Amino acid sequence: MVGQDVVDAATTGAVGSASAQLSGPRHSQGGLSGGEEALYSFRAGGAHRAMQDMRTIAAHCGTVILSGSGSHADTAAFSSAEGPHLGDESLVIRVTILYPRFPGVTQRSDATVVRVGDELVVISPMVPVYPADNAAVAALVPLAVTQLSSRHPQTVDPTNVPS
Repeated sequence: MVGQDVVDAATTGAVGSASAQLSGPRHSQGGLSGGEEALYSFRAGGAHRAMQDMRTIAAHCGTVILSGSGSHADTAAFSSAEGPHLGDESLVIRVTILYPRFPGVTQRSDATVVRVGDELVVISPMVPVYPADNAAVAALVPLAVTQLSSRHPQTVDPTNVPS
């Protein structure tokens, strides 16, 4: 379960979409950081409704069991929060994954969503990652939003993010 799952459920009314996988620098555990950039286009008012649906879905999901049972169950907790101050509105679908068999291990898989008119831009990690790596993927959002309104858009290059 990842934040993008909530986005996917709420964007079925999009009239068009495109996505690209991002491959970036090594993450904190030594592997390669990866993410996804997705763009969605809606008819008038559809993007705003999709944002509302994402908030509703995240609130209703609460905590779900991924595997196991009882006190040994791996769980994913869903919520939504205010996103970065970009576009017309934004939010973050937060997914926190806990593994009781590995005390102290927490992974995140948030989807950051920005609405610009009747379009959405979404940046999320491809798989659950450690919190610092989740933040590194989310740092690409301002660049993706800029590209959305550019006359010459390009896929976000995670190796060339302004500091």
